[in-house]
Amino acid sequence: MHSMLENEEIRVLAGYQADGEGTITSAVCDTAGYDSVTYIVFVGTVTGSGTVSAQVWQDTALAMNVDLDAATGAVAALVGSAASDTVLAIEVYRPVDRWQEIIITRGVANSIVLGILAILRDPTTLPVVQGAAVSDSTFVASPADA
Repeated sequence: MHSMLENEEIRVLAGYQADGEGTITSAVCDTAGYDSVTYIVFVGTVTGSGTVSAQVWQDTALAMNVDLDAATGAVAALVGSAASDTVLAIEVYRPVDRWQEIIITRGVANSIVLGILAILRDPTTLPVVQGAAVSDSTFVASPADA
């Protein structure tokens, strides 16, 4: 089946984060049952020389003591107002540890983060059931013109 909705799970890890500086920590993502997860950070307005970076943390338990970046370089970063209205994406293939979260660091000047999604792929069981954060979905194959 070619349906993303039956082969991949979409999770919302964080919603809108108002204009500011500092750190944003996403909800924890349980990757059990999936071989890959892609994190997408939606960046809104980045003021002046503002910076936005995303980093994956993982652990075998919910304590989040292991910084994935130190081992794999899984960091994505944007700098400056040209980075406004863009995305940061990090894919983790075959996670070593089950529990992961995204740490967003906003520095120098204010930035808005519109939200963080996790797209989990390559499940061990099909079809994938979307969680409550996906309020509605549909799949259309070769639709006819209206």
